[in-house]
Amino acid sequence: MKRLIISLLTAGFLASAASAQLVYNITGDTGVKATFTFTFDDTANTVTVGIDNTIAGVGGATGTITGFGFQTPFTDAELGTNGDNVTITSQTTTSWLASEPWVVNPAEFTKEYGVSTDGSPNGSNPTNGITFGGSATFVFTFPDFVGMTGWGGENSLAVRFQTVVDSQGATGQSDKVLGTPDDGGGGGSGSVPEPSTYGMFGALALLGMMVVRQMRRR
Repeated sequence: MKRLIISLLTAGFLASAASAQLVYNITGDTGVKATFTFTFDDTANTVTVGIDNTIAGVGGATGTITGFGFQTPFTDAELGTNGDNVTITSQTTTSWLASEPWVVNPAEFTKEYGVSTDGSPNGSNPTNGITFGGSATFVFTFPDFVGMTGWGGENSLAVRFQTVVDSQGATGQSDKVLGTPDDGGGGGSGSVPEPSTYGMFGALALLGMMVVRQMRRR
């Protein structure tokens, strides 16, 4: 019994530590909306970014996502010149390019690392963008890191929208949006465990019940 307890506790710790998420639900001044989900795996040193551009914004506002940048816990030297020490191991969009730093005017939108349709956040070409109704996934391999430590924070994500149709029906606009992670309830920082982690929590709860029953029998 003791060995089983130790094994499950260890597995539960590893499941929660190896993979966790930050979710950004963003809304721009034009009304456009999108969700960015960052999933961290500190065993593979990967950050998977899932982008959902299927959410109609305020008044039905829509737009094409042409780039995004985010803060990291790494120094410029660790990231490498133009982010050379970061590898985009997969992406479901076409020919997006990385830049480090991800420089956008005004300065509050500039982030430590990012990608866009042409590598230039201010001049991103909407041709290869994530149009409304679409989604995309990027997998980045970073230098060695531990879980979510140092990631996230207020305004830690910046997203560029183009070809925006706002709530008034005006077309051809652009929007730059800052994002702070939340748990889907709005505001504040938080994390969402992976589904496998929920399963492990359930197993640990069941184990706890078994231990209590065993002790009562004694």
